[in-house]
Amino acid sequence: MADRITAYHAYRAAHKALFTAQTEAECTAAAKSVLENYALNRLIWAELQHYQATGQVLGQHPIFKVRAFMQEMQQLPIPELIKKRNALYKSIIVAKKQIIQGTEPHLTQNREALIKEKTPLLQALDNHLKSL
Repeated sequence: MADRITAYHAYRAAHKALFTAQTEAECTAAAKSVLENYALNRLIWAELQHYQATGQVLGQHPIFKVRAFMQEMQQLPIPELIKKRNALYKSIIVAKKQIIQGTEPHLTQNREALIKEKTPLLQALDNHLKSL
């Protein structure tokens, strides 16, 4: 529920910034923030509505991807966990490097999505490895 409130307030702030933007870059950043926070808010709303109607979790919110990933990782031996961690780290670093270098700029949005998807997985895996 806290995520929903945060997403809603971030959406409202970005929506306001959209109308006060002075440059094209400010407008683009505000529009991107509006869309991301609106989409997150709708995901959370769908989860809540589904749970209220059925008593079961829908599972489309990104937090459920991290949970499922960690359940898989807890079954692996430590050397495999380290390999997975290194592969995640490398894919994030490569994507960031390609964005900075401007390599194939039409793929920038996909690379940003990959970074956004894999960063929480890497953080969760790092926390798990630290706890072992």
